[in-house]
Amino acid sequence: MEDYIDDLYLLFLGGGSYFLLPLCYVKQVRERTAEQTTTKEFNFSRRLHKDGPIERYQVVLGLDGKELCLAAEEVLGIETLDQYRFTKLEESVLNERNRYLKAVIQNKNEAYPFEAAFLLEPSFLHMEMEAANEMADC
Repeated sequence: MEDYIDDLYLLFLGGGSYFLLPLCYVKQVRERTAEQTTTKEFNFSRRLHKDGPIERYQVVLGLDGKELCLAAEEVLGIETLDQYRFTKLEESVLNERNRYLKAVIQNKNEAYPFEAAFLLEPSFLHMEMEAANEMADC
């Protein structure tokens, strides 16, 4: 069976939670340097009010001609996942602070290093950062 780009996701850890991003949005993964300002990136630890390991990486997304940076504690790799394994999150679970979550996948057979991972919706990440005036070159 052939792999299709639509079934490929970048798996990373941020704020102590596992997240998946459609690979087609990912432009680059790079190490964060001490000079980079953390206020110009989407930081899950800060958003979730969690203390945890230092985010050592930035995941750079290309969206609508702009770049969006996400802070990541670990980047675990690229996973091939069938879209039918995702459970869409219902409106009752979402609010104005987490609309960037689209779906969840649960690991029922220990094939992945997570119990559950959230699929991110890049367009909502972008809108939230613009609304908070956090959008900047990363």
